[in-house]
Amino acid sequence: MMRQQAPWVFSPAFYAAHPERLTTILGEMERSPQPAWSFAAQIAALLTHDCRDRLGSLHTPALVIAADDDIIIRLSLSHRLFEELPRGSWAIVPGGHAAFVENPDPWNRAVIAFIDQHRAPVH
Repeated sequence: MMRQQAPWVFSPAFYAAHPERLTTILGEMERSPQPAWSFAAQIAALLTHDCRDRLGSLHTPALVIAADDDIIIRLSLSHRLFEELPRGSWAIVPGGHAAFVENPDPWNRAVIAFIDQHRAPVH
């Protein structure tokens, strides 16, 4: 099942540059204990859940990370989410939907910068 999902999850650049790494990642993903029905439920929630009317009530800092080659959740959709968050932060990282797997460094830097920005001082 993962081989059929991979073109949606990984960027074309990752396919071209790292075929051996992709093979390894897909092999690991195929050994996942997650049943197919559970993944189908995740996709259904992605397509049907809408909480935009509640975003304005969130007052906790939130980071929206968008991948520049994500074909599942487009940049414009992620940016719309960011715009609705009262204390939202925005970061774009290279890669597809699984950018955190393709190239974790930019993803990790964005998360660490967000945490550092909102870390409470220790007294």
